[in-house]
Amino acid sequence: MALPYRRAARVTLLPAPEAEPDLSGALCRNVPDPDVFFPEDGDELGVARARRICVKCPVRSACLALALERSEPHGVFGGLDPVERRRLRLSPAGGESAGAA
Repeated sequence: MALPYRRAARVTLLPAPEAEPDLSGALCRNVPDPDVFFPEDGDELGVARARRICVKCPVRSACLALALERSEPHGVFGGLDPVERRRLRLSPAGGESAGAA
C-alpha cells in the first residue's frame, strides 16, 4: 500500500535576534546603591564616583557598546556620561553623521 503524498511545509527562516552581551560580571551589580550611576546633572563628583567603579569593570566595553546602541539618555555606562556618549556617537568614528540628532 502506497502512502499518500504530502507536500512539505514551507518554512521561513528569520534572522536570529542579536544576543544581549553577557554583563553578569559587571561590577555595578554588586553596588548597594545603583543611584551611584545616575548622578544629578552637573554632579561631577557623582560622575567621578561611578567612573571609579567602571574603570575596573571587566565588561566595561560591552556595557558602553550597549548604551551606545540603545542611546541611553541618562546615567554613567561604560565609564561615560550621556554627553560623552552622544559625542562619541556623533564623532566620525562613532558611526552616525554629525547632522543626525
